[in-house]
Amino acid sequence: MAILKCKMCGGDIELSTDKTFGTCEYCGSTMTFPKVDDEQRAAAFNRGNHFRRIGEFDKALAVYERIVREDETDAEAHWCCALCRFGIEYVEDPASYEYVPTCHRASFDSFLEDVDYLAAVEHSDGITRRQYQKDAARIAEVQRSILATSQNTEPYDVFICYKESDANGDRTRDSLLAQDIYYQLTEQGRKVFFARITLEDIAGAQYEPYIFAALNSAKVMIVVGTKPEHLSAVWVKNEWSRFLTMMKKDHSKLLLPCYRDMDPYDMPEQLSVLQSYDMSKIGFIQDLTRGIAKVLDAEKKQESVKETVVLQQSAVPANNTAPLLKRAFMFLEDGDWNSANEYCEKVLDIDPENAEAYLGKLMAEQRVRKQEQLKNCANPFDQSSNYQKAVRFGEESLAAELKEYVIFIKERNETARKDDIYFKAQKAMISAKSAWYTKAEADYKATAQQFHSIKGYKDADKLAEECLQLAEEARKNAIYREALDMSKKDDKVSLRGAASRFYSIKDWKDSAEKEAECKKRMDEIDRAQQKAAKRIKTISIIFVIVVVVVAVTLILIKSVIIPNSKYNAALALMDEGKYAEAITAFKALDGHKDSFIKIGECHTCILDGKYNNAIALMDEGKYAEAIIAFEALDGHKDSSVKISACHTAIFDRKYDDAVALMEASKYTEAIAIFETLDGYKDSTDKIDMCSYGNAIDLMKAGKILPALSTFSELGDYKDAKKKVVELRALYQEALQRKTISSNLSTHIVLLKTNGTVSVSSYNYHGEGNVSAWRDIVAVNAGYNYTVGLKKNGTVVAVGDNDDGQCNVSNWRNIVAISSTWSHIVGLKENGTVVAVGDNDDGQCNVSNWRDIIAVSAGSSHTVGLKADGTVV
Repeated sequence: MAILKCKMCGGDIELSTDKTFGTCEYCGSTMTFPKVDDEQRAAAFNRGNHFRRIGEFDKALAVYERIVREDETDAEAHWCCALCRFGIEYVEDPASYEYVPTCHRASFDSFLEDVDYLAAVEHSDGITRRQYQKDAARIAEVQRSILATSQNTEPYDVFICYKESDANGDRTRDSLLAQDIYYQLTEQGRKVFFARITLEDIAGAQYEPYIFAALNSAKVMIVVGTKPEHLSAVWVKNEWSRFLTMMKKDHSKLLLPCYRDMDPYDMPEQLSVLQSYDMSKIGFIQDLTRGIAKVLDAEKKQESVKETVVLQQSAVPANNTAPLLKRAFMFLEDGDWNSANEYCEKVLDIDPENAEAYLGKLMAEQRVRKQEQLKNCANPFDQSSNYQKAVRFGEESLAAELKEYVIFIKERNETARKDDIYFKAQKAMISAKSAWYTKAEADYKATAQQFHSIKGYKDADKLAEECLQLAEEARKNAIYREALDMSKKDDKVSLRGAASRFYSIKDWKDSAEKEAECKKRMDEIDRAQQKAAKRIKTISIIFVIVVVVVAVTLILIKSVIIPNSKYNAALALMDEGKYAEAITAFKALDGHKDSFIKIGECHTCILDGKYNNAIALMDEGKYAEAIIAFEALDGHKDSSVKISACHTAIFDRKYDDAVALMEASKYTEAIAIFETLDGYKDSTDKIDMCSYGNAIDLMKAGKILPALSTFSELGDYKDAKKKVVELRALYQEALQRKTISSNLSTHIVLLKTNGTVSVSSYNYHGEGNVSAWRDIVAVNAGYNYTVGLKKNGTVVAVGDNDDGQCNVSNWRNIVAISSTWSHIVGLKENGTVVAVGDNDDGQCNVSNWRDIIAVSAGSSHTVGLKADGTVV
């Protein structure tokens, strides 16, 4: 019995040869079954169903068509071909829990007229045919709904096809490049379909009508890709393959592949044969817009197209900033930093997002005459606000160059730092060779620490080990030299001390032989003394005996009894734990017995005591004091390991304190602690959690702008972007209650509930040309001009522009506007302010304002209300 995968949910269905209709026990869907007479046929259907369920409709269609070629009468294979051609996927309805069809490849051709659907009906009978007809009717209804929705959408000029997210859910580089293209084209007045923005307010299940409408109306499709697998991704391929099919019927359509960081021949075969654009080449945008203009503006003269490209290439508003920029960079070449900075400021007064002006200010700030000289700066400048704005507003190539300069400086400085330590350590290592043995040991150990501080740099690790080895050699050489000096004396005490020292380093040089030599000489002295005693024959035996007894007694007292007594006293001090006094006593014995070894044991006991004290401090949680105590041990036992453990415990304590503050909703205090942890554990993630929680609290407290600013900084974290959209709408609603604005000298502006605008005026200066405005949420009437704030945060303006007051086309993320005689002020969602127009009294000098929550334009001044209640 063959196993068939359910075409709705993918569950296993046991299928017999006579079974052509039934219900899946997993999802409860009623469906038709194919004619299966062997496992190979069942495997083919399962493979096709798998591809169709994951959206690989072309692959699935190829599988089903192969089955049809083998058996033209297989109704189920024909039915599945029709499903693939229209991109039909079955999804569970959350309300009824029933699997219903959705269409991912809408078409003006009716599903009910599809040749494979008709063939499926023809080759089926009874209940199977009725099921096909029932399902086809539902699909046709979905198709009609899609077509009805699509007909109400505005036509598009350009469709941008790209992959939005990678396997981790992060935004792809393709998406960023596609967005740059989108802004360039919309600046030229093109109507562009860009899913990230166009479908922003539409539920995922409702995308298809808008995608279908855009594919049909767009004359040009741009396919953006940085990896071959991105271009072959299911939904990306679904879009460009459908557009290619439409191109076969409508030869006026054009598909333009745009690639980067890959070979054009690595693109899918259908795309690699088309004219394509390398996005890494200089002038790519101009070439692309020129190609699009050939299609969209075919009726215009070529000169007009070129003029449009030149204007688009310039990143300046109507008031030409090019001469000011040229003067600024000439001042930079002359080293006149103040004048260069002043002229860059003039550019920014006209165009607040001019990346070249911020670049010029950065160069003046760093005192460099040429851009490429920035990499020669002494310190990184990535914390400079001028650098950050140049990267933010500049083209990708400029941003990449500036970032490379910073990376170069940091790498150069880090290398210089390590070089300095390395060469100082090398010099110290050479100096240590000429030092006296005891000092050489200390010098070598200190040098080893220097090499350890640049672990992994050049041969620092090898030299550190070499220094430690040389330190040990110096220690042994010091003992050897001391023993050698003592061995040159002819008294037994010196020889005994020398032998003891040679014994302590018996594996060093010829110490073992030297020790034996000292013992041999001691024996010779004994024998010499015995011979001398025998020679005294002239003295009476009694006198000899007395002398011998006295001599022996004196020798015993001096060399044995007294030293033994002192030795025992030193041992007693050692047993009482008085190690410092014991060391002094053992040193006075000058090598008697194993006094030198005992000295070493005393030193070890002292270190052990200090080690135990440090352990006690650590156990009491006094980690900072414990670290100082362990560092004083200079590597004794595992003191280095304990130091690391103390540091970890301190970090754990801080981390726990920060978590407690976070759980108590004291987010600001928690963030301050988490930031000191420098990425320890998940502190970076916790900062995002605290920022998010803080933003939620601000939002609940009605502090809309601080909440909006915080959510904006969180980027893709959780639903931060959604919150930004919600708060922007709330803020616009809060600040823009009035829907009527008037200028008694000129005209009245009315904002309608559907987002359109009407104007009552004589329209001498074009202030009434607002009929095309859509999605407007706030309006202002200036003197002979009209300004409107759009739902997406952009601003439009028409009318008198003698002072440049209508140059607002490049404004983004605006939440409130205010206008007066000859200037317009815009409040951005991050609390900064922009202004254009008459600046004779400095009323547009607002570029350094921060934390602003409301603005108002006066006749010759501008006022801003800050979040802390103060006014600027």
